[in-house]
Amino acid sequence: PLPMATNVLSQWATAVNATGQIAGYNLDTAGTTNAFLYSLGEFVDLGRPTNALHVLATALTDQGTLYGHAVFADSVTRAVRWDSGQWTVLGDFLNGGKTEVTGANRYGQVVGRSLTNGVWRAVLYTEGQAFDLNARQSSDSPWTLINAVAINDLSQIAATGTRSNAPPQALLLFPASEIGRRVFRPEGTLPLLPDITILKGSGGDDKKNSFHW
Repeated sequence: PLPMATNVLSQWATAVNATGQIAGYNLDTAGTTNAFLYSLGEFVDLGRPTNALHVLATALTDQGTLYGHAVFADSVTRAVRWDSGQWTVLGDFLNGGKTEVTGANRYGQVVGRSLTNGVWRAVLYTEGQAFDLNARQSSDSPWTLINAVAINDLSQIAATGTRSNAPPQALLLFPASEIGRRVFRPEGTLPLLPDITILKGSGGDDKKNSFHW
């Protein structure tokens, strides 16, 4: 088991990364919830963001950046990030009073769910902006995306959605790649086109022995 301070009543682990770091949160005797990080045999209490009453750490990247959500004194639940010893408040993504983070990738893209008009919606936070994933679908999509639970380094998202008169269903969302569709570029990557090598044909090439676009 991980070490537990004498003032801690309960402890939950929520994430582990490729380097063996473990993230989670503690409930202490004062009734508050703090995040923790266990790394290289050392247990570190990360505390809470300023003015937060509780914080739940829910995602951890291989670079040691921790994401989660915190309940603040104004009763609003906001997404938060801990990195290099500092907390940053990312905000209430859809301004409905509650945002919960469930996943993040190495590029700082964050997924989860947010309330809007009293209804949960799946959300993506990327490059400092939050998006309702329902607004990124084609207009004829039958799905209502209610939660996004994980995102990998290819920006593929595991989500939950519903259709009319049907139970919730697991979904895998892919970033748009068709010409004319908006494509999210992960934070920290460069806007470069791929290198293309043009191969010259030789005599005797035709549609039966060659491929073309």
